[in-house]
Amino acid sequence: MELELPHPRVLWVTAVVMDVFFAAFSDAVFEPAELAEEIGTATVVTGGRLDHEDCAGNWFALIRYPGDRAVLFGWDRCNTVWDQPYDPRSDAPEWVRAVELRTYHPRVLTADSISFVRWWEHGSWHYTPTELEDGLDLCLGECVFDNRLRTLAKDAHAAAVHTSYDDDTGEVLEHVSLDDLNQLADAAGRYEVTERHLEILAPEVARAAYQYFAQAGMVSGAPEPVELLPGTTQ
Repeated sequence: MELELPHPRVLWVTAVVMDVFFAAFSDAVFEPAELAEEIGTATVVTGGRLDHEDCAGNWFALIRYPGDRAVLFGWDRCNTVWDQPYDPRSDAPEWVRAVELRTYHPRVLTADSISFVRWWEHGSWHYTPTELEDGLDLCLGECVFDNRLRTLAKDAHAAAVHTSYDDDTGEVLEHVSLDDLNQLADAAGRYEVTERHLEILAPEVARAAYQYFAQAGMVSGAPEPVELLPGTTQ
């Protein structure tokens, strides 16, 4: 069954929030300055494109264009199309065929190995059908299930509680509440993150997160970044 992808805008925000929460709460043994440096490393945002890598060699890239268009492509090592005569763009329109399908994520070695391509146009996702496994479900599965942002907030809260306790008494120290994390996730989903939402983080982490959200066009009042369509100049 074909994975049901949400709007490109939703995929974009999910990947960015996942990066921030994972960097900020995955391991309390790191100092805030070290955590801040990790924000924007799993998911790299450059202009209107986003490149995500999962530390296992699997990756996807999402490029957003004016006129509510987007291209999503990537690679999962468990695909079965890599040695088959399958062109994932054979049914794509010309503007999609003109996109350079490669990732610029620094952790990806085979940046031009593509197993799946999807394009968003006229309000829906399109692709070249195949009965083979192109890797989309495996690579994007963690980003698309229902209530994903709230689930990310819940996981971040669990990680923060698990790693925040008094070594002498064993008492859990709740430095950040689930409600605060939900508010941040909800604001990110609306593309309305403010510095106030980030006050729950250490100052260094908050600054890095705000800059990252701003770069992704997700702070309140910021324009959402897009790329020029291939072959256009403005």
